[in-house]
Amino acid sequence: MNYTYILECEDHTYYTGWTNDLEKRFQSHLNGKGAKYTKSHRPLRIAYYEMHATKKGAMRREWRIKQMTKKEKAQLIKSPLTNVELFDKEKFRRAKFNRGLHILYAPSSGKVIMEMNDVAAEILCKDEVFVELPVQNNEDWETHEPVINRNGDFFSVNIASDDHPMEVDHHIAFVILQYEKGYRVVYFDEGEKPEVKFYQDEPVIAVYAYCNQHGLWCIEA
Repeated sequence: MNYTYILECEDHTYYTGWTNDLEKRFQSHLNGKGAKYTKSHRPLRIAYYEMHATKKGAMRREWRIKQMTKKEKAQLIKSPLTNVELFDKEKFRRAKFNRGLHILYAPSSGKVIMEMNDVAAEILCKDEVFVELPVQNNEDWETHEPVINRNGDFFSVNIASDDHPMEVDHHIAFVILQYEKGYRVVYFDEGEKPEVKFYQDEPVIAVYAYCNQHGLWCIEA
């Protein structure tokens, strides 16, 4: 089972997250190991939670709750059934997530190729070998999957709840924003914060992040 949850903190702010083990995750927050935010905003209680059959469903719901104002979150906690009904009627324009996207990477140069059609697992282009990157889905998700946060009229993409290492031997090489009709690739240098910003009206449908040690990670927007 997967959960989307809201924690109420000592300063009366809220933290929203998702997990597949609610009690264990809450204890991690209490012990200062759950997320960067709850290290400085100690949680008091699990104020609200929902159960989801799939991980992607829980993550999608987490992202949408994060777009709510503090007042809206308080109302959700107070009257969950009413808000869930309203949430189903929200005017989010959803494009079909394109699972046919193939991302190929050249380790020698760090270049990336995106293909919509079926491709070989390895191709040669201008004397460089490009290898297709499979999307990961394992126990490293909490330190690698992209997280989308709202900041006024724009959104920022960070890697996991805490900042990912950006060292020579372990770093985020690039982030890809997938649009309805295109892509944007952002490369990162050593020591640079792996963050990408995009505006509310940009039709982003998915975000990919590549770690040179742990592979490619993805979340639907």
